[in-house]
Parts: sequence; structure tokens; C-alpha cells
Amino acid sequence: MKEQLKVGITLNFNGDTGEGSIKLRSAFTDNNVLLQIDCLQDWIGELTDIYNKGLEEFRNNGSYSRKLFKEVA
Repeated sequence: MKEQLKVGITLNFNGDTGEGSIKLRSAFTDNNVLLQIDCLQDWIGELTDIYNKGLEEFRNNGSYSRKLFKEVA
């Protein structure tokens, strides 16, 4: 069975201020709440892992490092 992936949220950022925001997509919001909370928990976990890696990278190499997503690409 082929996995069906959809865009559920879009993460936006302002490069000048460093502020971020989330835009929820109807493919996500029109679904049932159990699916929504399950996906939210998965995303929160993955984003927390990225945040923690980024914090460590910042501590070690400063704010201009570009290494955080090198292993993902």
C-alpha cells in the first residue's frame, strides 16, 4: 500500500526578526481530532529534536553556523 502524504501545516519565518508562525492547511484541519493530535505530537517531537540540536550547534559554533540541516539534505 502506497503511503499518502499531504501538506498539513506550513512553517513560516521572518528572516529579519527571527519570528516564526504556523499556517494550518485544510487537509489537516478538516480531519478528525485523533489524527490531528497524533500528528501534532509527532511534529512537536521532531521539532524539539531539531531545536535541541540547533541549540547545541549554536553553543558550539555560534549563530552563523549552517551545519544544523546538513545531515538532512
